[in-house]
Amino acid sequence: MRGVVLHAVLALAGLIAAFVVWRDSGKKAVREGEVKVLACTPETLTRLHFVGDRKDVTVERVDGGEIASDKPRYEVVVKTEEAAKKPAAKAANDNAKPGDDAKPGADARPDDNATTRTKHFAGNDNVHRYIEKLTPLIATRSLGALPADERDALGLGAGADLLTVDCGQQLILRLGETSFGAGSRYAVRVGGDGQPVGDVLLVPNPLASDMRVAEFRFMQRDMHTFRLREVDEVDVRVGGEQVTLLHRDKHDRTAAQWVDKAEPEARNELFGNWLARVGRLRAQRYLDAGQEPGDEDPTRAAGAEVEPVVTMTWRIEGEVAGRLEVVRIGAGDETTWYGRSETTRSWVTLLSSVSRQVALDAWAVVGLTPPADLLPDEGRGGRGDHAAAPPAAATATAPR
Repeated sequence: MRGVVLHAVLALAGLIAAFVVWRDSGKKAVREGEVKVLACTPETLTRLHFVGDRKDVTVERVDGGEIASDKPRYEVVVKTEEAAKKPAAKAANDNAKPGDDAKPGADARPDDNATTRTKHFAGNDNVHRYIEKLTPLIATRSLGALPADERDALGLGAGADLLTVDCGQQLILRLGETSFGAGSRYAVRVGGDGQPVGDVLLVPNPLASDMRVAEFRFMQRDMHTFRLREVDEVDVRVGGEQVTLLHRDKHDRTAAQWVDKAEPEARNELFGNWLARVGRLRAQRYLDAGQEPGDEDPTRAAGAEVEPVVTMTWRIEGEVAGRLEVVRIGAGDETTWYGRSETTRSWVTLLSSVSRQVALDAWAVVGLTPPADLLPDEGRGGRGDHAAAPPAAATATAPR
């Protein structure tokens, strides 16, 4: 009997241990020698602020918008100080030899007229990967409390980069030089008086290196994050006409194809090939917050109107998964293309070559003839070097 009870107790203990392992399986384990610096989760992290050499970066969590997302969304603001340049002063001595009046680089010395360039944009998946390093933030090692001169030697003096994390509580870190191997970086907490407190720590190097190139690393350039093969239907509106494209047999990759929902038995390779081309649209540059297409160009010709190109609504399992608007200003080679979607949230400029072909084929998708001013200048009177390519159905094979 006692043996049975013992086995029952061990079995129960095993079940409890298994439950604890399952419950904590998504959490970072703190290994021997490591230090948990900040207990934080992606759900509670609301804001990051980085200040480095000529760089100020803010990453802020924002409302998800009207289209549901399984990930938090972040807006990024990058401010970069650009020092104005002025020529070196002339040598005071007329007999001075060339080069006597300046050291190397003296012909490009900054003056006091520095300007600040600001970029606003939506954050991409690299922002989520960055935040994973902070939730929680685990230092690989503590070096103990070091005197000021030793901290300075590690790049942790008054001029060090600063990272502020708001996550229910606030953590401010000074980020210094990289350690041997460059995988980690020296860091120390900063107290309310702005002075270092506590031990010097080794934290992931990207906490500083990613922020220093945030405008390249963190910018959302994809117009959508879902995959075409996941989509069930797409509403396409062009020139006052609308069609709904149906992804027939989408779960059978050998038979899947895009058709007109009104004529589901009619095969038309144009649809799938065109949708694949739409998927290659990428954001080039974000307009400033609140700007509409054309507002960013002070040289825009008076009377130049914003022309709608195509509006699309994507659905997955009956729910709206994405929306896309493409518009243009100008005609021929002087056309500027703009887009806005659920991922960019604001207007962006688009690459002309892809946008033009998307626009031309969009008219064919709804059964209309595209206007002549969509063609590049050399393509209007006959096919030239810059003429538009033939419709997508004749030039590509749609991915399934």
